[in-house]
Amino acid sequence: MKRLILILGVVALAAVAGLVLLGRRDTVDLTLGGPLFATDPDRIEGVLVTRGGLQYRFDRLPGGTWTLGGAIGDYVDQTAMNALVADLVAARAGAILPGTEREDRRYEFNGPDAIRVRLYLGGGEDLGLAIGTVNPVTGNYYASGAGRDRCFPVAGAVRDRLNTLPVSVQARTLLPAFARADVEEIDLVRGEATHRFARADGAWWLRLDAARRSTSLAAMTPVVQAYQAAYADRTRHADGAVWIMADGDLLERLMSEVGETIVRDILPPRDAARRLEAWQLDPPWRVVTLRGEGLNPDPGAPVRDEFTLVFGPPVEIDRVPVLRRGNVLLTDEVASKVATGALSDLVLDDAVTEVVRHADRLRFFREGQLLLAAARTGAALTGEGRRAWRLTASAPGTPPARDDLEGVAQDLVIDLNRQPILAVLPPTDDAAVLATAGRVRVEVEWDDGRSRAWEVGQLVPARLPAGAAPVRTSDGAPAAALWEPATGRLLQVPATLIVTARNLALEVRAPDSP
Repeated sequence: MKRLILILGVVALAAVAGLVLLGRRDTVDLTLGGPLFATDPDRIEGVLVTRGGLQYRFDRLPGGTWTLGGAIGDYVDQTAMNALVADLVAARAGAILPGTEREDRRYEFNGPDAIRVRLYLGGGEDLGLAIGTVNPVTGNYYASGAGRDRCFPVAGAVRDRLNTLPVSVQARTLLPAFARADVEEIDLVRGEATHRFARADGAWWLRLDAARRSTSLAAMTPVVQAYQAAYADRTRHADGAVWIMADGDLLERLMSEVGETIVRDILPPRDAARRLEAWQLDPPWRVVTLRGEGLNPDPGAPVRDEFTLVFGPPVEIDRVPVLRRGNVLLTDEVASKVATGALSDLVLDDAVTEVVRHADRLRFFREGQLLLAAARTGAALTGEGRRAWRLTASAPGTPPARDDLEGVAQDLVIDLNRQPILAVLPPTDDAAVLATAGRVRVEVEWDDGRSRAWEVGQLVPARLPAGAAPVRTSDGAPAAALWEPATGRLLQVPATLIVTARNLALEVRAPDSP
């Protein structure tokens, strides 16, 4: 029995010794140096940086997105912020300095050049670090905190990393990434006038004051004025206002410009305040607001469902000032090309209203002969979406070597929406208004059952409706027009589709030819 008790005692002592050794193995001794912050980056929920009398607070949301508040509020470059956190955790600190105490006064931890950072780990835990003066011999900086009771050195690179905040992690594009399809409204403010664009019925529309419709239309191009007088399909009435159809492609370009253009410089807060009036940011020269449900993911943003940017006129060659959430930025002039251009440019003046590249099938005929057919079966690799289209049929006798025919089809779905109206002609149901020779027909279908067809050909002057006055062509060639059989709509357009069809037809040989 005594022997059994003795054996159990030895086993117990061995177990205790093992636990002690294991505990020592897991304990990080920082006396001789080691990790600057003994923690895992995934535990860090917040970072507070104090420098130059200002505080910047970064918080990580449950989904992993970082936000910026404190002295300024702004959008955060998520990749840059995650890299910063990883770098802080990977940083090393030197050995404890004998004869020092926490925040030793000799190292000016409260001086004008001092930097403080605090990591919030959740559960009430945090780690604080203060960085004071530089050691002129080694180039390292004196530091205090981070779980140590005396001072220690850190590399100058650590201080440099913190000294660049918050600029180094502020968003380097004008806006964080967003889906353009989620934008439901766009406001353009120019002086005291606000111009609203809204998405409805698969198109974009510009709001006109119903009481001042005539005045508003007078500011549009002659083509737009003539179209509004002759046809009603580009007008809608809603919310007590008159809306006219806008150029969706240009508005897509506007969203791309204001969202994706690179930020070239971010002014410090104190410098920014001096620039607001001089750069016409306050009061604003131009304002762009994008609006859509849940569009802005940053809970610190002024409004949850919108992005707002203020633009000033160019201040130097290819540099435009922008005000974003109170921060003054400099960006490329391209960012404001559409937003600051003529309002009339944003009103649709092309012949085809439907976005052809969003259809599902297309057929292209010349003089009744099918030249090609295509379908939207692939994945769009560009914003235009042309590469989503695949050739499904071609005319009998098309040379097998014509491997670029699919490219022609892809160009066609884009070019159909780039047929400018040269003149608005009265509607007609007379198919003979277009010549038979060289006549083109385009048929477009959607999977939901919708379909449209247009015919393009040379105008026959004798069959024009009374009062029609086509524009003379610059080269003296016969005028061409696009006619929609279902509605009678007749619009003079360039002859590009006629030329494309003729060139394709020239390459088609008879099936029985050698």
